Amino acid sequence: CFRADATRLQMTHVPNTPIVSRLQVSARVIQSFRRPASASTSVQQARSPGGGFLPVSAHATAHRPVTTRTVKAALSSRGISRATTIPVGGSAYVSRQRQATVSMAGSGVGRQVWKGDKAGSIECLALVNEDLPAPLPDEIRVSVRSIGLNFADVFTCLGLYGASSSTNFIPGLEFSGVVEEVGENCTRSLKVGDRVMGVTRFGAYSSHLNVAEYLVRKLPASWSFNEGAAFMVNSITVWYGMKALGDLRKGSTVLVHSASGGCGLQALAICEKVGAVPVGTVGSPQKLELVLDRYPHLRSEQLLVRPRSNVAAEFDRQLAGALEAMGETEGFAVVMDAVLGEMFDPGWKRLRRGGRYVVYGAASMTPTGGLKGLSGLLEWAKLGWRYLWRPKLDLLAMPSENKAVFGFNLIWMFDRLDELEPLIDDMMALGLPAPYVGHVFQFSSVPDALRMFQSGRTQGKVVIEVAKSD
Repeated sequence: CFRADATRLQMTHVPNTPIVSRLQVSARVIQSFRRPASASTSVQQARSPGGGFLPVSAHATAHRPVTTRTVKAALSSRGISRATTIPVGGSAYVSRQRQATVSMAGSGVGRQVWKGDKAGSIECLALVNEDLPAPLPDEIRVSVRSIGLNFADVFTCLGLYGASSSTNFIPGLEFSGVVEEVGENCTRSLKVGDRVMGVTRFGAYSSHLNVAEYLVRKLPASWSFNEGAAFMVNSITVWYGMKALGDLRKGSTVLVHSASGGCGLQALAICEKVGAVPVGTVGSPQKLELVLDRYPHLRSEQLLVRPRSNVAAEFDRQLAGALEAMGETEGFAVVMDAVLGEMFDPGWKRLRRGGRYVVYGAASMTPTGGLKGLSGLLEWAKLGWRYLWRPKLDLLAMPSENKAVFGFNLIWMFDRLDELEPLIDDMMALGLPAPYVGHVFQFSSVPDALRMFQSGRTQGKVVIEVAKSD
């Protein structure tokens, strides 16, 4: 956690800390804000290495000193639970799944959020009302119109996502909406009324949210809010995986798993822009039609339906045939894999020397139901079996094979401004088309949308409409 005193913020280890980080707020920091009439004091956000700790930010002026009461009120309004009385010279422990902040400027609003009390199943979510405080000086407040769903949302609800809290959490990584308030230190020329799309480290399942300005971009004029909410996470994910990690170049042969999904369709769009040659896989013949509608120039040998029996041997045969048909003798330069399971070994085998295998998900590990109760025991048994038989590599053999494997989770970059901001700008400069939205649910039906997404029967992006478009 972070210990705040009168002069600095420092990291403090708390023994036996649960998955949810703990924020220790010392009464000394409150005393330090009691200044003469001419004084103005500020403790800025402390960013945690690797995103593993919660930042705290407080601001006070002579007209609005930070007191015990205002600190408690601000923390409570941010959705923080289990706050205790802060005695003089003592401390309070609070827990929360996203950044904890104390803001004394601007005005707050009421909002609706889908919040989980304890992870384990999608049914843990409940629609609740709460107050949202004013945005910090480097934040904007957005009235959310649409929300994009991602596998991270399902895994968060099931308690299988290491980057999220398992209690008192609000899922959601991406959104679109209208700017309602702009912090005084924002510099990207956003103004009230602008249509925007953005990403956030959880908390997007909400009617309103505060978000750092650098995580938001203006929505293209011809795009709908649903398209904006479907764009950011998938596009940034595959752009980072293919370009920054995969060293994607013109003429590269790329294997794209789940080509009819949100990330897969955007990966094909990036290949088209860069001049790379993709081979896409889908889970059923019905999903081929969508891919061909979006990319009619693809040849039949560039689209494969993943086998359901004798998987490893049959998939290896499919990959060998696709490479031969395209005249590629060395193998794939890049593999983009969010499936894993039995598909990994054939893909690794067909990776060329110097090739890069990029793992950014594990759909094969997705439970088909919740993880609570008696039915949950069976799901845990299935997960355990898949875990035991998960793909493995011999590190001693890798140098002679001259291949690389990368694994990443984009969410760990959300607080790394120096890397994420230019990554987003470069991706936006590609001029990618609006994403394909395959399924739309209303805000009141979030659990139904998540169950549909969990089933694996979706195509394109699943989007939640919070409010009707202007």
